[in-house]
Amino acid sequence: MENKYSMSAFNCNYDESEQSIQLKFEHLCKCLFLKEVQKFDPSITYLHSNPNHPGIESDPVFNKITKEWIGFQAKFFRNKVGYAQIEDSVDKTIQNLKISHLDILYLYCNLDVNTQSRSYKRIYEKLSQNKIQIKLICGENIADLAREYKELGYYFFGWQYIKPKSLTEINKFSQDLVSDIVAKNLDIDTHASNRLNFFLENEYTQETLNQMLSDALQGCASLLDNKNSTGICRDYLLKFESAVRNLERINNHNVKSSFSWYKQISDLCSVEITNINRIVSSLVLSEKGSQEKYLYYTGLLFLPSRLRINSVIQYYISSKVCFIEGDPGVGKTHLLTHLVSKLKINEEPLSLFVLGRTFSNNNSVFEQLKSITNTDYNFSDYLIYLNEYGKERNSLVFLIIDAINESYYLDIWKISGLYKLIHEVEDKNFLKIIVSFRSDYKNLLLSDVVKDKIKSGYISVITHRGLDKNTYSAVGAFFNYYKIDFSSLDYIEDKYSNPLFLRLLCEYLSAVNKKDAIVDLPLTDLFKNILNIKENEIQENLKKINTSIFGDERLLHLFLDEFNSFLVKKKSRKLSYSEIEEFHFFKNSKISQDVFLPALTRNRILTTDNLENAKETNYSFFYDRYTDYSIACNLFKDFVKQEHYDSQVHPFFKLFRFQRLFRYLQRKKLIKYLKRDFSKKISLQSYDFFVRPQVLNFIDMLYTEQLSRDCNKETYFAVEKSICSIKDMDVRQQYLDEYAKSYKLRSNKSIRPEFFFEFCLKNNITLDLFFEVLISCSLKKSSPLNAEFLHSYLSNKTINERDKEWTTYINDYFGSDESRVYQIITSFLNEANLLNNLDRDRTFLLLVLFSWILTSSNRKLRDETSKAMIVVLKHHLDLVIPLLKKFSNVKDPYVIQRLYGIVLGSIIQSGIANKQDICSSISLFVYKNIFAKDIVYEDILLRDYARQIIEYTYTYFKQNFPSEIDLEKVRPPYSSHDIPSNVIELEVPDYKGALKIKNSMKITEEGALYGDFGRYVFESALYDFDLDCDKLVLKNYAMYIIFNEIGYNNALSEYDCSRSISYYPGQTDRIERIGKKYQWIAFYKTLALVSDHFYLRSSGSPNENRRNYEGAWDPYVRDFDPTLVSKDLLKKQSLVDEISMKEKSVEFSEKIDLNDKDLPLNLKTITDNLIIQDDKYEWVSLYSFFQKYSAGEEKNKLITCTINGFFIKNTELKQYNKFDKKILLNAIKKADVFAPPSKYTSYLKEYPWSQSCYDLIEACNSGLEVIGGDPKINSILEKFTYSCCYLLWEEEFDFSKGSVESRFLPNKDLFDKCKLSFSDSNCELINGNNEVVALSCSSHSPSFSKFVIRKDILDSYLKANGLSLIFFLHFGENHIEKVISDPAYKDYLGVIEYSPSSKFKNFIIDESELFEIEM
Repeated sequence: MENKYSMSAFNCNYDESEQSIQLKFEHLCKCLFLKEVQKFDPSITYLHSNPNHPGIESDPVFNKITKEWIGFQAKFFRNKVGYAQIEDSVDKTIQNLKISHLDILYLYCNLDVNTQSRSYKRIYEKLSQNKIQIKLICGENIADLAREYKELGYYFFGWQYIKPKSLTEINKFSQDLVSDIVAKNLDIDTHASNRLNFFLENEYTQETLNQMLSDALQGCASLLDNKNSTGICRDYLLKFESAVRNLERINNHNVKSSFSWYKQISDLCSVEITNINRIVSSLVLSEKGSQEKYLYYTGLLFLPSRLRINSVIQYYISSKVCFIEGDPGVGKTHLLTHLVSKLKINEEPLSLFVLGRTFSNNNSVFEQLKSITNTDYNFSDYLIYLNEYGKERNSLVFLIIDAINESYYLDIWKISGLYKLIHEVEDKNFLKIIVSFRSDYKNLLLSDVVKDKIKSGYISVITHRGLDKNTYSAVGAFFNYYKIDFSSLDYIEDKYSNPLFLRLLCEYLSAVNKKDAIVDLPLTDLFKNILNIKENEIQENLKKINTSIFGDERLLHLFLDEFNSFLVKKKSRKLSYSEIEEFHFFKNSKISQDVFLPALTRNRILTTDNLENAKETNYSFFYDRYTDYSIACNLFKDFVKQEHYDSQVHPFFKLFRFQRLFRYLQRKKLIKYLKRDFSKKISLQSYDFFVRPQVLNFIDMLYTEQLSRDCNKETYFAVEKSICSIKDMDVRQQYLDEYAKSYKLRSNKSIRPEFFFEFCLKNNITLDLFFEVLISCSLKKSSPLNAEFLHSYLSNKTINERDKEWTTYINDYFGSDESRVYQIITSFLNEANLLNNLDRDRTFLLLVLFSWILTSSNRKLRDETSKAMIVVLKHHLDLVIPLLKKFSNVKDPYVIQRLYGIVLGSIIQSGIANKQDICSSISLFVYKNIFAKDIVYEDILLRDYARQIIEYTYTYFKQNFPSEIDLEKVRPPYSSHDIPSNVIELEVPDYKGALKIKNSMKITEEGALYGDFGRYVFESALYDFDLDCDKLVLKNYAMYIIFNEIGYNNALSEYDCSRSISYYPGQTDRIERIGKKYQWIAFYKTLALVSDHFYLRSSGSPNENRRNYEGAWDPYVRDFDPTLVSKDLLKKQSLVDEISMKEKSVEFSEKIDLNDKDLPLNLKTITDNLIIQDDKYEWVSLYSFFQKYSAGEEKNKLITCTINGFFIKNTELKQYNKFDKKILLNAIKKADVFAPPSKYTSYLKEYPWSQSCYDLIEACNSGLEVIGGDPKINSILEKFTYSCCYLLWEEEFDFSKGSVESRFLPNKDLFDKCKLSFSDSNCELINGNNEVVALSCSSHSPSFSKFVIRKDILDSYLKANGLSLIFFLHFGENHIEKVISDPAYKDYLGVIEYSPSSKFKNFIIDESELFEIEM
């Protein structure tokens, strides 16, 4: 071995071209220099080569210990030292000292350098004069250094090294072995693959991290555009922007540098952040505009957090080893096989891929890996080579071992195999390891030492849950690939997250030519059906070979019966070729084994390890779960046979008791293995066969399916007793949990819900798992565990019991992107075509399930579920009354209140044919159940929703309106209980959750330390009422509701205090405390009573008396808008794009020759923007707003422009024309008419029929006025009416939307006379022909807003009503300086007169001058 470490060995090892050897030598020297550097800074793992540093091989490195800069030069010569070359490099090094400093130069040379030669002395002198030391590492000294680093010695001086071709061959061999179970055309992103990307540190990781930088810059730019961006705020933003731009972008060798981004930026901007925090602390939120400033400042403070790398991402990036575990068939092999195909650089592999099944003996893992890779040296050395292979390519390389649970001897992994692999990779910077296995084998494969490595984070773990993350799109991809129709409701079953199950199901459906998915098909039936199909296929194929050998139509079944018997007899999950050769089947059928077995593998019944270097080929079932089923079938069949069961003669199962099955399992030694101490070594082969929850579960399925509903409780739990005999408590619970999960896969007839419920109660089955089973079964029409069972379970609970069990569960699980339920919710929000052909019964089950999600204090989940229910219900209005009836007795106002809001949204948005009849029936039901009562439901929001349902029906369907409805009872005030006048302050329990409620509910009368909810929600709403009682009494009453009526308790407190519930302003994924939910309930009830017993204060006018309460819009206590759809599916997207292009075309200035005056905008481009042409029609903009920065990097001029349209009667136009435009424009400026009337308390599609919109309509029609102005001018201005108005829905409590929603709408006269109505979109209005004729662009770009109407519709309206259209224009220059809080401002006013001929006359006033321009 010693002679390998010599420079001659290096030369011989690389018998290549001169240039190739030189590059190899440079690589060796670079590795040696890096080792030197790592002595003082181990964090440095990469040396950056830079063309700006000629003379040395890489950028100089700073030695933190000696405070010196060091660099190196590598020189390779064949025969003699080229001193001239060395001197030339030294000269270049010295010449570039201006670029970077250098204190020490390491010179590596393969030949010995003569330090006494004149040439060397000259080199030495030059360096000395420039204060640079030289250190020589020459000749055999290089080999000596390499000996210190074993991996370098092996790689650069060894006789062998890894070639890409060898890796390619090994990988292909492994991929070919699993090709039958890997769908080549279905490489789908999953939760597991996304997590694995971070471990790989691949392009996905790099793009994700770099996108964070881009998002931070975009957020900064948005804040810079804000009008509050002045002074220290602007300084901070510019500093932040500069710092982020200076951060190094992530590539494949600096991924971990992103971990320090947040701290770097926070430290750099710490002074500015401190100052902004002081500003926030000094804000008085009750002052006008302070809320807007508060949101802006908190947005500034949150900005650095955009660069905080998620701890989960750091966890995967930092780990050296990754375990991928999961249930059988979830796609672990699929994931890794596709991964291997993608892990390449320049078509060279970056992975070594081996399969667990190829570990076929009890030799050590490393001995078998040596055999698998066919190397001549031990595998520890091979890993050194593999690391150097990655280093040479400057890329990570991965050892991937798939399905180690399929190894013949599992002991090899637990005893030392895994730990040794982990230990060997610790010091290898370019090598990582990925290992996959089935979750139920974890305890058999992982030693305590390895488990400790997992806890420390050195090993990361990914639990592969199949297609959970994107079940919706993934299942759709499968079904579309096989051309099978499916419903979005199918996704709720977790079996659809298993890719292998999906493939089996799709192949089965395709084979029987069934084009729709089967939801209620149990797994046992699927297996039976697939085998029957495979039977026919194999028979047809084999008959073509030889027709004389068949005498039985159940050829496959006969073979599998014997195959299963051998498996049971051998206690194994695979059989060898020689064992199969002994089957009676082949002797009786006269068929060749070499013909039949390949037919079974081709048809994916069996699979083989097909090892070239194994003594024999082994066969096992293609689908591992079928192995469990097959073993269970054989055991059960044998059991029945031993009991002499004859279903025609003896009703065996009706009399059977669990003892018989239990005794049978004892005889088969199953109980023996269950009773083993799992902490001790057991026969893993026997375990693999017997001690598996899936085998037991299938036995139980077969057993209970035979018994059906005739079995009693003892009989039903026969297998459970077997499980309970397990001594190890953890393993026992694992089996019990798996048993509970099996209910998701059972046939409906075999399920007794009362027994399942009892099983869960007595066996410590967690509520999470209990609900998981119910959710998976919830949409099966015939399942005893469907949503009806869930409803019966939850509806019998009190609100606090239900919230402790159910609400805490759904808050987290259902709100996650990985939740199938949440994916269904969002699928309804995003794709309308999912509603086609929904099964009515299953739809109702879905609505029941969704209704129970409304208990959630996860605001986003609750609101998005509400919107999804609206999307479903608007197509199924006939289900409204059954749904309301079903929940009528549920004691949770959070649910009942929101259900009525959902119904309101559904009837408004519905377009079904018989809508008026159904709406009339719904209104009558609502009237009888809410308003025709002695006490009207005491919830101010529920009353509002219920009232609007009836008002909508009355407005649009008067002819069908039920005569039984008394509208006086529908409108406030309502009959309710008296408000208690003597409620004293409640003595709040001393647990933390109660104290949180107490502090949150404090009002200003209780001192300066009031609570946010008490001050800004509760007290704010009460302020609008003219109370004759103390607000403190009402607050005490609300506290009484929370603790005494609803029953907030310590169990809920533990949940509320166990989680970090904090959020920033505008955050839309907020999960509130359960206590906060009860505060809302108490608030809505208290306010309902207050609104029944007190008037509202006058609005401020001296002549106005107290007002009656009219609805929940005044005072404004509404939360979400049920009339807004969550996703705008625009029919006129092309028009929006055209408008956007028009806005971008506006030019900044134009020279007005007549007056030699510069205006900041080109008037021609402004008037051009008033008329937009799409592919068919012209459109007129009734309102326009846009803002643009001036060109250049400084952006020191912000131009804003507003154009607002007004109608005036033609008969009044003459009086208008007589007036001096200059005087008129100055009056208009004082009247502040450039923004249309707006309102934020009405729902979008309440317009214009609801009473909540009356004041908005009045504001549009009341004309213009300059208060205290010239009566003559006012007499003209009052003739103008606004052409449009503005609805702004900025309510912070609607979490189904990501931002403020705002829409422009035509005035009521235009809306009614043009017979407009809302489309399915929030932004578009349609006519009677279902054509889009008006469009609001207010939410599609922050830089402009527009409301357009089709020109022919507008012109017809103007002509028919004798109206003209006049635009008032205002635009201004805002000069923004970096630190000036009051920027210079200059504005311009104008009038633009519209005519159908598209000609405009412009009048522009600049301070004192008037310009008239004909356009």
